[in-house]
Formats: sequence, structure tokens, C-alpha cells
Amino acid sequence: MPYLAVVRDTCSRRALGRAVGQTLTTDLFERALRMALRGEVPEHVVFRADRGTQYTSEQAYDF
Repeated sequence: MPYLAVVRDTCSRRALGRAVGQTLTTDLFERALRMALRGEVPEHVVFRADRGTQYTSEQAYDF
């Protein structure tokens, strides 16, 4: 089952980054976040995610 990770600007509802993978891992989330950070990044951001382990892992924290 393929998984989709999307980083979205909540105000504009625009997708800033996305990644597709066969497993739900921190790497999938990190690829989507890296794509989002390639564009223009506002001075202040709020990151919100569910409580999945891919978002709370040491790899995500170090990113």
C-alpha cells in the first residue's frame, strides 16, 4: 500500500512538499519536508503532525 506525506500551508491550503513511498517511515516525512523547504520559507512557522512515530523519532528531531 503506497503512502503519501504532504506538507501544507494551512493559510493558503497549498501543498508545499510531498513524497510517496511504500512504507510509512521518517524518511518519507523528511523527503516531503525537504521539498517544502526548497521554496520560500516564512520567518515563523508552526509544525503540526499527528503522534505517529515517524514524526517523533530521533531522526525527525535531528532534522
